[in-house]
Amino acid sequence: MVGLFKNQVVVRFGSQLQTLKIGDANEQGLRLVSVSGNEAHIEYQGQTRSYLLGRDYSGGYRERTQAQARISLSRRGQYLTAGSINGRPIEFLLDTGANTMALSSYHANSLGIDYKWTGQPSIVVTAQGKAKAWQITLEKVKVGEIQLSHVPAVVIEGGFPMHVLLGMSFLSRVQMTESQGVITLLQKF
Repeated sequence: MVGLFKNQVVVRFGSQLQTLKIGDANEQGLRLVSVSGNEAHIEYQGQTRSYLLGRDYSGGYRERTQAQARISLSRRGQYLTAGSINGRPIEFLLDTGANTMALSSYHANSLGIDYKWTGQPSIVVTAQGKAKAWQITLEKVKVGEIQLSHVPAVVIEGGFPMHVLLGMSFLSRVQMTESQGVITLLQKF
């Protein structure tokens, strides 16, 4: 094996170089079963063997790690986590029921967001009823290792919501899983 990639390898069979993809077999009957780390598992004549990357090729495939954030369920039954907006720290409440990220005008002011100048006036419907709001775009939102740019949000006039809502305008751009009271967010490639 002289080349190693995510789902394929380059093998030397006799004097020929050939590319094999996982599940495919070549004319000589070599079939790539799997790739992991710096080795490949290749089946030939009914036997599967592991092959390390040869000397002809100096590199190897290293799987790219995904940025992630882990958010534990609080004693009050909420998923709260620290993060930042435009580089300034803030606490988020994960809310899959919120269409977009939402913050109060108090939050916006403390974060230095001039929402009345940069935003579009609108009305939103919240659990407390209709409220005056401004649609804005947050330049950077960071939770754990995940940082997203240009995230739509609304600023709601007054003191609600109490926490900045990490809504679907952020959550739809990450993978989300839940297990035993911990939500794991993984940044999509």
